[in-house]
Amino acid sequence: MGLFLQIIGGIVVGFLILILLLVLAWKLFKRRLMRQLASMAGDLQYAYIPARLNLQLAKQIQWQDEKKVQALARELTDLGFADAGAFRVEELDYLRIRGLAHEGQSIYAAIYEHDKAGVWLDVYSLYLDGTGATHTNASEGEHLDKRPGHLRVHDRTSTLAELVRRHVAERPPRGLRPATTLEFQRIFEQTYADGMDWRNARGGITEAEILRMAAAEGKELSPDELQQLREMQINQAIVGLDDTLGKNFLQTTTLTAAEWEECEDRLVYVYDLLPPDQVADRFYTAVYPNREDEATLPPELAGLSAREAFARLNEGLPPELRMELAGRLTKPVDADVYVGPIIVDDDE
Repeated sequence: MGLFLQIIGGIVVGFLILILLLVLAWKLFKRRLMRQLASMAGDLQYAYIPARLNLQLAKQIQWQDEKKVQALARELTDLGFADAGAFRVEELDYLRIRGLAHEGQSIYAAIYEHDKAGVWLDVYSLYLDGTGATHTNASEGEHLDKRPGHLRVHDRTSTLAELVRRHVAERPPRGLRPATTLEFQRIFEQTYADGMDWRNARGGITEAEILRMAAAEGKELSPDELQQLREMQINQAIVGLDDTLGKNFLQTTTLTAAEWEECEDRLVYVYDLLPPDQVADRFYTAVYPNREDEATLPPELAGLSAREAFARLNEGLPPELRMELAGRLTKPVDADVYVGPIIVDDDE
């Protein structure tokens, strides 16, 4: 797959698909950075990593390596797992998933088939305190940070039966959450979302992770390459956070349906991960949408957090343009939600 098939990542206990998805996207970004777009244009679809995944139960799926997927499923069934079904992923048409659950041992298993990364398997357990443990034979991802409280073990040499036995022996001995076939889809989607929120709140892959993975492949990044790759990560994290914050605000707001419809397009989400140029862009786009010059923060606001800088900008507006603070969110990041003013287009 090229140079960095293990970098772009979010760590989700039990669902290491996020690692593989983001790892692949990282590699594509790296190629792009090295100006090899012409040879990889068809692969750009793999660079999009959604903040949420929605699984669709499917009676029939066109597997690329059906024999391998079915063989793994049969072996898991022989070990006491029950079939939870095969799933397409609404957001990613290049990914297919077979789910299973061992109710007696409180273990889930997921068999993944990815058009580029091939077939791999996770076995995982979840705990009542929200943490979890995963053993996987995935080919990538071990150099990414582990989510706090979540054991993750890569094992590419054990047989499937050995992997399951190792998982049972090594998972922490605390209150396990029951695993059932009926809950597979819901739990998968929620755990993916939780892991993606954790990753995005950190700004995507950190500089330390980037350097670790580059070193693991014997590669050295220039300062410019490192900066550009981090900026790509931050920008992708911001897209995911905006999407999640919008959904969370809709679920928690006291606005009526009519009020929400009227102001939805004027909502502005501000959180401290935003770099100064994006703080300025969000502010001036909301208040002066026809402004043609590039938006920048005034020098006197340099060094302030994004939320504080935005609040100062808003306080300096004339009353008729000042934005209303509509609410505050704490998940996945602390964020202020503003309602921008109604701008009348003079040309209308």
